[in-house]
Amino acid sequence: MNIAITAIGSMSAEAVIKSLRKRNSNKIIGFDIYPQEWIVTSKLVDFFYQVPLASDEKYMETILQICLLHEINFLIALTDPEIDFLSLQIQDFKNNGIILCFPDLPSLEIARDKFIFFNFFKDNNEVLVIPTFDTIDKVDINESKNIIAKPRKGRSSEGIIKSINLQYLQNSICKTEDYIFQPIIQGNYITVDTIRDDFNNKVSIPRRELLRTMNGAGVVVEIFKDENLENIVSIITDSLSIRGCINIEFILYDNQYFLMDINPRFSAGIAFSIIAGYDFVENHLRCFQGIAIDGFIQYKQQIMSKRYADIVY
Repeated sequence: MNIAITAIGSMSAEAVIKSLRKRNSNKIIGFDIYPQEWIVTSKLVDFFYQVPLASDEKYMETILQICLLHEINFLIALTDPEIDFLSLQIQDFKNNGIILCFPDLPSLEIARDKFIFFNFFKDNNEVLVIPTFDTIDKVDINESKNIIAKPRKGRSSEGIIKSINLQYLQNSICKTEDYIFQPIIQGNYITVDTIRDDFNNKVSIPRRELLRTMNGAGVVVEIFKDENLENIVSIITDSLSIRGCINIEFILYDNQYFLMDINPRFSAGIAFSIIAGYDFVENHLRCFQGIAIDGFIQYKQQIMSKRYADIVY
């Protein structure tokens, strides 16, 4: 198979590429917005191309031309902005025999907008959502002492503002209609890598983030098991008719899981789940080939950490 991967400088890229490399028959094309000399993982792909930002008018034409040149069968996007854009171009790729490997547009429209998924799940007794407001004047400052403002379609903690002062929040945001407002819930961050195929087979591996970067990526985590959380994740993925691997983030507070984010892509820490024993990347491709995924595997509760290496060219 010929597979293209976007944003190969992102945190999940190495794990994704190494998983795909297990099949010697795979030809892998890598894209990124930065030069090849800046991207360590460019050494892991067969061909590398520097491409424009997804917001650039030349992005679509550039990506599609390269995919056609290499007779790409599947394209895997690793960042939210690219998925947002490419989801509107699915038919153009499909017409050229290229399958985009992320959930369908109706699922994405809910998952990628924090206010929409709040309203989608707020009446579901089994999925707890954080109280969410689309305008700042609806926030009761007496009830919610600390407020967090998030871009409705944000990513990697970008653009987040925390404050107890509503006036400060309002003055700090250019377009308040692009934001949602929530009370800050202090708890443990939980990330779940989960996969679902069209035959309703599902596998999930959760982890508690013990140490995380400023942009929300866990670097020391605890892999654990919780049937209640697994059931909640199953309800979410069934409700959205998810196909493929995504990651879902929760805040664990007072023994309750509050849904925080639904990310329709591999998590930055997907390598943790692969090391735990389940190849989410290989099975992600199966979902888009119409092949049933591997069944649930037994994994042990354990602590894992990520380290960084200096590479000199």
